[in-house]
Amino acid sequence: MYEIKIKIKHDCPYLKISSIFDFPVYLYCSELYDLMIIPKQISQIEMDKISSYVVDKDSLEFNIGRENISTTYVYFRCMCNSETSVSPNIQKYGGMVEHPVVYEDGWEHYKVICLNNKTQVSILKYIQTVEQHKIVSIKDLGREGIFKTQFVSTHELIDKLTDRQIDVIVKAYEEGYYEIPRSIKTEEIAQQFNVSRAATEKSLRKAENSIMKIIMPYLFFHRRINLSGNNHSKVKLSG
Repeated sequence: MYEIKIKIKHDCPYLKISSIFDFPVYLYCSELYDLMIIPKQISQIEMDKISSYVVDKDSLEFNIGRENISTTYVYFRCMCNSETSVSPNIQKYGGMVEHPVVYEDGWEHYKVICLNNKTQVSILKYIQTVEQHKIVSIKDLGREGIFKTQFVSTHELIDKLTDRQIDVIVKAYEEGYYEIPRSIKTEEIAQQFNVSRAATEKSLRKAENSIMKIIMPYLFFHRRINLSGNNHSKVKLSG
């Protein structure tokens, strides 16, 4: 198993959006809708500039949150082209794009997981067809790579949550409930849904519990691998 880090410059609406800012922005793509995370509260002027690059403006939505939250979430319909966009082509050749894709300093940064050498060769051959590209690194992940790079199934995650639980936990996250210190209280979240504080806390707890049950096995793997690595190091040093 291999990990390839690459950066690319090409004619891309996401790069055009990122050029508005002088810091990294992050993109998550579902091939239907995109979520771009901008680590600042953007201005109306910046919103208008983003809007000028988004194809389906009816799908465009900004969520800025509270004054003390330095993040803007931008939602819009996916603008990937199956023929010319990078992610679909990487997937076509068997690679797995690890999100988020990072846009910084005019470059589109990808981390790609390849299950075998054949896929790695195909991905690198495809990248050579992009006029402006740089191979940042190629790493052999070895036998333990499968545990280090496992992707949590979003279908499995979402399937365990009710629509209300999703609405409440997303709103809580966007409004800074998980910031330190918290930017919003459960009573305030409850008011936005016209329900009691107890009902809101119950929705949050159930959602958090479902998410933890899904990600905990991966944390167990990670911890076990780290412990195993530390034990090997100790054996070598004592010898």
